[in-house]
Amino acid sequence: MALSTADEFRIGELVVRYADAVTRAGAVQWAGTWAAESKWHLRTSTVTGRDAIVARWLELLPSSIIQLVTKGWTEETTGGARGSWNILEILRRPGADRDCLQVVTYTDRYVREGDPGCSGSSAWPCTTARRLKWNVHWPGADRTRCGTQAG
Repeated sequence: MALSTADEFRIGELVVRYADAVTRAGAVQWAGTWAAESKWHLRTSTVTGRDAIVARWLELLPSSIIQLVTKGWTEETTGGARGSWNILEILRRPGADRDCLQVVTYTDRYVREGDPGCSGSSAWPCTTARRLKWNVHWPGADRTRCGTQAG
């Protein structure tokens, strides 16, 4: 069974709320996009549980960042949905003398309303797993110039 147009729209809204929270460094709003027992797969580690994910995100947050969401795709899965989104990030790390541009892909899993831990303003959908992949990093290929990806 395919996702309804309304469900696809709600998932797109969730991704935009996530990016808005990153841009504003809004930890409460950002936390609200995650299920309680979610997993955040970063480049070299996986963080489990919404509280631990938020704590790690606050450690990684740059001094300034804007995330711009491009078109993604979604499809229904058993008990929820999955999707993938390309995100443009312009960021500056503390102490850096220039901004960095990154293009990343988030591959997500979403759960439906009524799933334990998925409540509040993001009852359907909320993210239960997010995997980060770096596609483009400028300036240069040396990611240490920007530091670790924030979200």
